Amino acid sequence: MASLGTKVLLPHDVETVWNTLFNFEEYKSWRTDLKELTVVSVLEFIEHTKDGYDTTYKITQIEEKERLEFDIDNMNLKGHWVLQFIPKGKATMVTLQQKVNAKKLYMQPFVSSYLKSQQLLYISDLKKQLS
Repeated sequence: MASLGTKVLLPHDVETVWNTLFNFEEYKSWRTDLKELTVVSVLEFIEHTKDGYDTTYKITQIEEKERLEFDIDNMNLKGHWVLQFIPKGKATMVTLQQKVNAKKLYMQPFVSSYLKSQQLLYISDLKKQLS
């Protein structure tokens, strides 16, 4: 299992950051890696990437403006994500923790570098959206 965490301090209040990240239906408007997003239910959605991968996200825990947890699953990976939101005055510290297993043995050595690149892209897109 690969585990990777990152933190980013965003110069926006927690409500603004939470509303942006919790509005899944708007993801395709600011996520550069997404082609489409399908909302299955209040607690489940599917991201369709431009590279042709579909990833299902099932929300397992919501603590409004504090914590959001997902189980994720696609043809190559299965795992769990945790997003935490920590107010810092007029800014917000967002921590992202991912624990993921590769479904194919030959992919295991590449999971950590893949997660890192995905986290950097996600954070970059988020910063642009909030600006």
